[in-house]
Amino acid sequence: MNEERFEELVGLLLDEEIAGEELNELSDMVAEDPALL
Repeated sequence: MNEERFEELVGLLLDEEIAGEELNELSDMVAEDPALL
């Protein structure tokens, strides 16, 4: 699990600049490791 990448994707989500592919990557990360939340 790449915690830096997770934080980067969450930052994009909060800035409302996340793209579809990035959103899928973020949801996959959370699905694999719910403790991230």
